[in-house]
Amino acid sequence: MENETDTGSEDSREVLEDVSSTNTLAAAEYERAVLSGTVYPTTLTFVDPPYFSASLKVEYWWAGDGTVLYGYARQYRAANNGRSSGDITFAVRGTSGQNWERLLTDRAVQDGEWHDIDGGGGVSSPQRLGELYFKFIFDVNNGPDPSQSMTVKIVNPPTITPIAEPLEWRQDLTITGVATTGTVTLTMQSEGGEAIAGAFSASGATRIFTPRAGWAPPGQQKFKVVQLVNGISSPPSALVTLKVRPMRPVITPITQPISGRQTLTIRAVEQGPVTLTMLTGAGATVVGDFSGSGNTRTFTPATAWAPPGEQTFKVVQTVGGVPSDPSELVTLKVKPPKPTITPISQSIEGRHALTITGIAAGTVTLTMLTDAGATVAGTYTGNGTSRTFTPTAVWTPPGEKRVKVVQTVGGVPSDPSDVVTLKVKPPKPAIIPVTQPVEGRHALTITGAQMGVADLTMLTGAGVRIDGTYSSASGGNYTFTPTEAWPPGEQTVKVVQT
Repeated sequence: MENETDTGSEDSREVLEDVSSTNTLAAAEYERAVLSGTVYPTTLTFVDPPYFSASLKVEYWWAGDGTVLYGYARQYRAANNGRSSGDITFAVRGTSGQNWERLLTDRAVQDGEWHDIDGGGGVSSPQRLGELYFKFIFDVNNGPDPSQSMTVKIVNPPTITPIAEPLEWRQDLTITGVATTGTVTLTMQSEGGEAIAGAFSASGATRIFTPRAGWAPPGQQKFKVVQLVNGISSPPSALVTLKVRPMRPVITPITQPISGRQTLTIRAVEQGPVTLTMLTGAGATVVGDFSGSGNTRTFTPATAWAPPGEQTFKVVQTVGGVPSDPSELVTLKVKPPKPTITPISQSIEGRHALTITGIAAGTVTLTMLTDAGATVAGTYTGNGTSRTFTPTAVWTPPGEKRVKVVQTVGGVPSDPSDVVTLKVKPPKPAIIPVTQPVEGRHALTITGAQMGVADLTMLTGAGVRIDGTYSSASGGNYTFTPTEAWPPGEQTVKVVQT
């Protein structure tokens, strides 16, 4: 805003120029402008000499996309000389050549106090520049009436086009209502008036502002723009609230696979009050707690990670109600729970089935293993949380056999189950019938014995041990020779291998 003041003397009341715009402002129109929040107050004052000082409080605004200027006089004050016939002239001038000018009163009270006055109008001003003119003719006791006048040059405040969605990192803003004549300088500012570094491009009444750095701080921030035309500053534009996105957080990769309530580390967290939300790849919230401070947080899920298999997760941070873009998806290989083989206390034989519990939901692959990790071939039946395993072949070798089972979901294997010891019965041996009768220490041939590891015991039909020696025979058999001669009569015998 720039002032130009003239001082003169009037021998009689001034004859006003013809008015080229007869747009006299109605009070209702002024009230609408006040409600819109685009009315700018200013006071036109001349103070030298003090005994001929006067002020006029004016409110002005722009309409028609910034190409129509309105001015409205509200109050006046003049130096006290005890007179009450001062003249007040007020004018609004536009770059179109239109000039609204009126003698508002010829009965102005000159007592040093504020008095209400009413009057104003509007003119076309397509270049978004204009002038407010104020003239006061002082009523004096004798001699010619002196006068003072001043012109204030004003500039239309530009407008920032609102953006509903959160701003991207260096997103452009569109500025309208820029003056189209003279040397124009635009300045983007924060709500507090701090200049935002950046560049304005394009020309004419619309410009584009690109910030030098990303918009900051994150959250809902208010900005305004000011234009300087030929050294004359406009009022700031109306504040525009922009949603500034927080930066994208990062989930630190971890050693895979994971199990239980494995924690995750979140980096690139904004300063100040931040709300973090862990999400599945599909967007469902993962319940848990975030701990830590600064730009790093640790996330601990409320329950074990689930479901088992390969799962994707992401995190969002929210500042001032504005969410960031989600972090890059991180794939976590979630271990299925460790299954359990139901122990068997008694000895087993043949293709004895095993019961497996703790099976995960969904598509599961089970693998029975020896304690050394070799696969035990077989089939699994059943559904739900339990399965039945039946080996393809009989359990071998006889004796104690240690087995475990692993379940795999989505390519991720569980930890092996606890090892279970199976007591595998040896096969039933047989005694080859002999030509009867026998005498002395006649040897018996035993088939079906486990070579090298079997412990053979010859018994009577009643279960009494028969002492003797066992030796290897042809064809993988054993020969039993009793220590004493077989007693006379019919005897029944049997052999047991352990």
